[in-house]
Amino acid sequence: MFKYLISIALICTSSLFLPVSEPACTEEEISMGWDQNTPLSTVLFSLGEEKPAHFVAPDENEIRKGKELFFEGRTTGPNGKKSAIISKFYKCNNCHNTQREDPELTITDPQARLDYAVANNLPFLQGTTLYGTVNKSSWYNDDYIKKYGDLVLKARNNLREATQICAQHCSQGRVLKKWEEDALMAYFGSIEYKMADLKLSKEEWDNLLKNGNNAAKQEELRKMIHSKYLSKSPATFTEPPKDREAGYPVAAKNAANGKEVFERSCLACHSPESKVSDSYFEDDKLTFNYLKQRMNSVMYDSYYDLIRHGTYASKGHRRYMPNYTAEKLSDQQVEDLRAYIEEKSK
Repeated sequence: MFKYLISIALICTSSLFLPVSEPACTEEEISMGWDQNTPLSTVLFSLGEEKPAHFVAPDENEIRKGKELFFEGRTTGPNGKKSAIISKFYKCNNCHNTQREDPELTITDPQARLDYAVANNLPFLQGTTLYGTVNKSSWYNDDYIKKYGDLVLKARNNLREATQICAQHCSQGRVLKKWEEDALMAYFGSIEYKMADLKLSKEEWDNLLKNGNNAAKQEELRKMIHSKYLSKSPATFTEPPKDREAGYPVAAKNAANGKEVFERSCLACHSPESKVSDSYFEDDKLTFNYLKQRMNSVMYDSYYDLIRHGTYASKGHRRYMPNYTAEKLSDQQVEDLRAYIEEKSK
């Protein structure tokens, strides 16, 4: 510990060689060793928070394996051989980003998320990003019990169980082995929130650094930190409009916004290049006429029903489409997408 403090002190005193406007480290920063790049869990554990059941100590080899499982569906197992693929239908990144996707971590706003996706060139996906998931305390929340029933009960407060639901039911794959679970937990831990994500004020930072070692203040500091992000991702299932011809009641439709939904969400699975769905969309009139014809339909595969209800896997056809919750695609965005489809079908 003494050597660690000396090394930090040397880094801080090196600011003597920087321009005058560059601040030197404070005594509190030297003693705590925290800055904007510090992982959130490092701070919370130092403040007395218990490690969750999904915690895995950082290990570069495990992180690499977990990343390969996430993006490729398989990795090298303990026996030195390639593991069996988790699912032949989906990879984790087909539904989940691994980067931050909300400009504000304390609210759920689908339009702000779309704007952020556009600004940062991200897909606009149905699933919640895995960035920061290890810092949360609940998964498969709210209305997901309507879809998965009792499966959700054991997964709601257990990230390992939630990951198993993804592997077996969402991905139509197999049970993860314990070492695969551990590798994925290690990878998720490597993409946890950093202190910079919380956007603490100077006063909050000063208080944290000053009182981090004060046992009497640690619970208060933990509560302050937890107030800076949602502990779960809300999920509200919603219904198609009763009058499909009229659609959802919105003040005005924005086809340009709908274009972003189409390109960043629809094509994430339905482009020929994605190889996710067996239903392909092209940027041509044939595609847009096909979609327009399903606007007013009350069939299960109509425009509104597919968005709000999704589809289920069936015998001989394991691929399916997840539904969009209200938090992932607003009624306004559904109508914006409709406006874009109608515009392109002319």
